[in-house]
Amino acid sequence: MSRFFYIRMALTNLKKNRQTYFPYLLTCILTICMFFIFQVLAHNDGLNHMGGGKDMATILGTGSYIIAIFAVIFLYYTNSFLIKQRKKELGLYCILGLEKKHVARILTWESIMTYLACMILGIISGFVLGKLVFLVLIKLVHINVSLSFGLAPEALLSSMTLFLCIFVLNLVTNIFHVRMVNPIELLRGGNKGEKIPKVSWWLALVGVACLGTGYYIAIVTQNPMDAFAKFFLAVILVIVGTYALFTAGSIALLRILKNNKKFFYKPKNFIAVSGMVYRMKQNAVGLANICILSTMVLVMIAGSVSLYISQEKTIRYRFPHDLQVNKLESEEQIAGIDRILEEMTADSAVSAAGEFYFAYLDIYAYNEGGKYGKADEGKYGNYVTEDTDLLTSFTMIPVEDYNRIEQKQVSLKEDEVLVFSVKDSIKGNVLQIGDEEFRIQEKLETSILGKKDPYAMFNENFLIVKNEEAGDRIFRASGMEPDAYGWNFQWNCDIDGKKDDCVDFSYAFIDRVHNEVSSSYVDSMYTSLSGWYMSYGGILFIGIFLGILFIMAAVLIIYYKQVSEGYEDHERFLIMQKVGMSHDEVRSSIRKQVSMVFFLPLVMAVIHVMFAFPMISRLLVMFNLTDIRLEFICTCVTVVVFSLVYSLVYMRTAKVYYRLVR
Repeated sequence: MSRFFYIRMALTNLKKNRQTYFPYLLTCILTICMFFIFQVLAHNDGLNHMGGGKDMATILGTGSYIIAIFAVIFLYYTNSFLIKQRKKELGLYCILGLEKKHVARILTWESIMTYLACMILGIISGFVLGKLVFLVLIKLVHINVSLSFGLAPEALLSSMTLFLCIFVLNLVTNIFHVRMVNPIELLRGGNKGEKIPKVSWWLALVGVACLGTGYYIAIVTQNPMDAFAKFFLAVILVIVGTYALFTAGSIALLRILKNNKKFFYKPKNFIAVSGMVYRMKQNAVGLANICILSTMVLVMIAGSVSLYISQEKTIRYRFPHDLQVNKLESEEQIAGIDRILEEMTADSAVSAAGEFYFAYLDIYAYNEGGKYGKADEGKYGNYVTEDTDLLTSFTMIPVEDYNRIEQKQVSLKEDEVLVFSVKDSIKGNVLQIGDEEFRIQEKLETSILGKKDPYAMFNENFLIVKNEEAGDRIFRASGMEPDAYGWNFQWNCDIDGKKDDCVDFSYAFIDRVHNEVSSSYVDSMYTSLSGWYMSYGGILFIGIFLGILFIMAAVLIIYYKQVSEGYEDHERFLIMQKVGMSHDEVRSSIRKQVSMVFFLPLVMAVIHVMFAFPMISRLLVMFNLTDIRLEFICTCVTVVVFSLVYSLVYMRTAKVYYRLVR
């Protein structure tokens, strides 16, 4: 036997099976390309020399791990479709005289060729597309420093190693399958259909119970931290319920349709329902996979887009002023901050305006039927784990400071307060804190202290009191002791200039205040916004690319399902035409069957997203996204766009299926 025999056979096989191998190889190339790009970005040294760059590298590294896990599972899964289509071919080799070890050598050379071709094209594609992707990432995270996309040796080595392991795993599986099955079974394997499955009512009930429980958890969970703890439980229940319902529930539904004589005994319905029942056990897993992948795409893209769009609005509400310094202990420290600001603006293109400061005292209380007081032991100050609708913060400010910064002449009695409520959470004209009541002289609609935000995570309120003694009285009424915390000062200022200049100015200002003013907590709207762009831009970047990856997986599963079913249905539909069905009737029945199978996962995915929306909204609150209206709009737009893409794939897949059947 010639030394090049196995190589020639491998090349011939790949050429003959290009219709099934080409989508698989294209998926491998794109997966390698994406993994390589993420690895190069994660290992970019420039990220370590910029603010928030290490967090961005961590996010990108996490994305590459997700792609790696997905690649192992998905490419192994799609390999099963390929080997099924080739069973007849491999069995014929054995019948014609080749031993199983010879078939194994052919498969080995096929794997070597496909691995080398995929790696070369994947790395080249990654290097070429990576530059464009890199520009997109820089735009999303608003990076204005000089960074370059280069060929990182670590990224190249990790890509080659990962996909070598995947190809070896698939090869070993294929060889094992050939060695364990006799040639006659291989020869018949490609035509072997699924037995008509029996209805498993208990499994269908398990599916309904799991799905219902997962939906129930998603709807009733209100606290963000509880939502985070229960999210994965709900996801697991929905996944189990999806598989159970597609496996058993779909068969039960088809049996019910089959027993309905008026519906079933029509040519179109007869062919569609009979064909689906005959192979539903085989189709169910693939359809469930498509449903779960579609749900992941919708949730990831809608969530990441919502976070990205909302970040500037959220930061603006969180920082009413551009520069803010808290926990100042004396007016001497305030004078030091004013000096730093004056020195910096003198040599900068950035100007400052609107500096002001005030004394304040914070308390945190829990609302129990309109009465505010200290929570039970262990609950005080626990902002996240407790119900954010009950937790209320009060920032008390002496009326003297309020009049100075607002330029007003308000006078208050000992038991009177002014209230500025961010969420308008204070009801009525009397504020009861502990066992004492305070009359609300006025509810302020606007204030320099903050901005109204009906979607704020916490119930934040400013109380204008007569003096510090009145504030101490309110503090004691809430159940706390003023001496444990004391009054502090807060300094605020706005700056004006080009955005990049303001960002640089803010970072320099923070450094100087930390170094020259002790016991202070300084923050800036511009630095926080820059950090948020870095984090949420990275999340959006990963969400988009993982969404593309999952869409690609769903499309490939659909394609292989239609190709395999097309081969199986070819003879069946020829018989139907011979017994009297017209060409148009065959085409119509094919269209109905394909559409029923194709759109069922999409419908279920949209239902999953609809029930998951309340829990996802609670989870996004932990990322300071509280605008439910924005989340709803982003989710609806994502569903519409994804449905259009899904429909385009359907039209293309239906043509391939019909061409094979015809």
